[in-house]
Formats: sequence, structure tokens, C-alpha cells
Amino acid sequence: MATDDIQEVKRLISNIGVFTMLVTLTQPLSRGSVRLSSSEPFTRPKIDFGFLSNDSDLVVGRKAVKLAMKLGERMRESGFPLGKGLTVPESDGQEDVDKYIRKWGRPTYHYAGTCRMAKVDEGGVVDDELRVHGVKGLRICDASIFPQIISAHLQAPVVMVAERCADMIKASY
Repeated sequence: MATDDIQEVKRLISNIGVFTMLVTLTQPLSRGSVRLSSSEPFTRPKIDFGFLSNDSDLVVGRKAVKLAMKLGERMRESGFPLGKGLTVPESDGQEDVDKYIRKWGRPTYHYAGTCRMAKVDEGGVVDDELRVHGVKGLRICDASIFPQIISAHLQAPVVMVAERCADMIKASY
């Protein structure tokens, strides 16, 4: 089931035990952007998630959704009841699965890489001591510096980066 409608979830499964699967693309190749929309500091930036902008992500997503559908069918064949009215692709055909992914797919809101650590000529924004290239006295120490998206929740790595950044700042004084 893939839905943002909590009332639908309550109506369909509130009184029964459930088994759920969450298909997640942890290493997307699609890339978005964050850009300034104004010179005013409180103006929201322009954000383009670039969701499914790389066709390889759709290929991986398609395989994952089809696997989830097969696992669900196996569960049903094994005697586990499947709820009625679940939101799934109409079939396991490529067109139906792609339509389903495009309609129900969501980013997971673990943003990373917008100020990636690398050399300037490699598209980097910060150096290996988290200093912003060309801006004296400014460091960035959050998930935006990761050169690649990791396949895990970002909290622990961000804490590690922040602690390392604090050590680098202390060492510079």
C-alpha cells in the first residue's frame, strides 16, 4: 500500500495485523539542485528534486516494485489475507509499474550532496576541512557535504561530521 491518506490507512487496516513493504531507492542517480531565488536572505531557495530524472532510477524502481508485488502474491498464496483496495500497480507490466512509480513515488527527505566536499574543479563547494571554497571563515558541516548519498539514515554520519568539524575549528585556534 502506498498512500499519503491516513484516513484510507485507518479504514483499510486499523483493526487487523499487517505486514508492509517499503520499496526505497537508496542510491539514486538522479540529481536535483538548490539555487538562490533572490539576494534576499529570507527568500526561499529554488529547489528542483530531479526526482526520476535519471532513467536508471526508474529501472531499479521497476525491479523493486515487481519484487514487492511477487512477495505480496507469495504471502497471499501462503494464506495471509491481503487487504482490499490496496494501492498497487494495475499489473506487473512495465507501463503500469512506471505509471505507479511516477504517481506514488516520493523522495525520502534525507537530502545530501548540495554542497559536496571535493576540489573546485570537480564541482566541490567545500574542502576536506569543510571550508567553503572562496569564502573566508565559513564552514559547512551537515549532510550537504557528502560527495555521495549513503544508504542509511543521515543522523549518525552528520553527528560524526559535526564533531569532526568542531575538532578542526578548535585545532585552528
